Amino acid sequence: MSNNLLAILFITFSSYSLSQSIFQNNINNIDVIKYHLVLDIDFNDRSINAENKITVVKSNSFISNITLDFNGNFSIDEVKSGMEKLSYLINEKKIEIDISSLRTDTIDITISYRGKPMKLGFNGLIFAETKNQKIVQTINQPTFASTWFPCNDNPSDKALLEIEIINDSDFVSISNGKLIDVCSLNKRKKYHYKTFYPISTHLIGFYSSNYSEISDNYRNINDKDLKLNYFIFKEDVEKAKVDLENTKNILKTFENLFGEYPFIEEKYSVSEILLFRSAIENQTLVGISKDFFTGKKFHQDIFIHEAAHSWWGNAVGVSSWKDVWLSEAFATYSEALYNEFNFGKTALNSHLNKFLLEDISGRLYNPENLFSKSIYFKGAWVLNMIRNILSDSVFFRMLKDFYHQFRYKTISTTDFKNFLENYSGKNFTKFFDDWIFFDNGIISCEYSFDNDSKYLTLIQKNHTFEFYLEMKIIYEDNSSETICSFIDKKENRIFFNSEKKIKTIVFDPFMKLLAKFEQSN
Repeated sequence: MSNNLLAILFITFSSYSLSQSIFQNNINNIDVIKYHLVLDIDFNDRSINAENKITVVKSNSFISNITLDFNGNFSIDEVKSGMEKLSYLINEKKIEIDISSLRTDTIDITISYRGKPMKLGFNGLIFAETKNQKIVQTINQPTFASTWFPCNDNPSDKALLEIEIINDSDFVSISNGKLIDVCSLNKRKKYHYKTFYPISTHLIGFYSSNYSEISDNYRNINDKDLKLNYFIFKEDVEKAKVDLENTKNILKTFENLFGEYPFIEEKYSVSEILLFRSAIENQTLVGISKDFFTGKKFHQDIFIHEAAHSWWGNAVGVSSWKDVWLSEAFATYSEALYNEFNFGKTALNSHLNKFLLEDISGRLYNPENLFSKSIYFKGAWVLNMIRNILSDSVFFRMLKDFYHQFRYKTISTTDFKNFLENYSGKNFTKFFDDWIFFDNGIISCEYSFDNDSKYLTLIQKNHTFEFYLEMKIIYEDNSSETICSFIDKKENRIFFNSEKKIKTIVFDPFMKLLAKFEQSN
């Protein structure tokens, strides 16, 4: 999900206060292997007639019931396994199914249901319409997948997906994965998609509208072909062609930095949707607000950010919503890395500097506001500081190895910390406590300098961080040198061993720290 520098507001997300239940593991005693969804859409009635065949593996043979998340405004026609009907109960946003008669560990359960989806603003499954445009679209983050199909709505449970979407013949329907076939049914059409890589429920989605399709092909770093598909409202096609010109370079940049595009056997697609100045990173199915198609490349950070999610958030998923910063911080820092790769270190620093204009208060792990700006902007800065602790060569090698080790899996913040420590041989316990697990603000220092004694006094105003501080010393004769000191106390005294008179001290000249330095009065 995107949160850019142009004060884009996620009205429906940032104001969404999560209950503790969202952060709890879904205690189902099952592992979902596959969802097979069939959705028959009636746009005029704003309703769907649906079926979801769920393949699950029980954790043990003695389980007599399973519980799935299902918080929709639907009538259930039946629940069955094969030809056998199963009894069920609807209770507190869940459906509990009696499977006591099913003896195998791997079972198929088919749930048939119909009705009108709940109205949740931009979230869940919505029918939207403007003067010239009709669209059916979905937003599942964080736990809105279960408002339109029964599932284990937990990011840690990745599964395969097959989805069939039936709509009027003038609608083009797009979903995750690879298009298997398109079938005409009188005045209607059925689009059939299938994934070959596992997917979390919050990344499942579809869009159905009277799109124009722009097709292209990308030859990747391993000389493989990747299909590029863009689904654009007819009135915006020419503008979109301009805004999407950089897509191949974006993918090439990230393949060079992180590794091969993770869904090479499927596609990379971008769809124009009706969403208030925002974007969403559904796996292989990026949705971009109509507002961002200008024909002038005004919002390239959005396109870069959502593409980066293919690696971070989609391929390498998060174990729980407590760990959402791992998805958003990596994608946000990838914006800066894209600029550095293509335009140099100054472009990286300039991009990071813009983040300082945003509100970056709040902890990264288990945030009070799930989509606060902190997890994007502070998170990106934290990754930049980790980079400078490790060195560039180790950091970029680490990124590739981290991606390859965890792609198609999910990770927690602790998993990331353990990986960093094992990879680097460094202890990151205090760093994670300072910057990730707790909200200690940023490094904030007051300083004074006595040119006679050559002592610099540096006082940390709030929390006591530990960090290496580089200082560029500019002398009266305009010569200069850069020195480095380890800061680990509330008050620190640093002696400059030089005969020259000091004119200026530039703190953190290479922008390695999320810090502010102010001269004391």
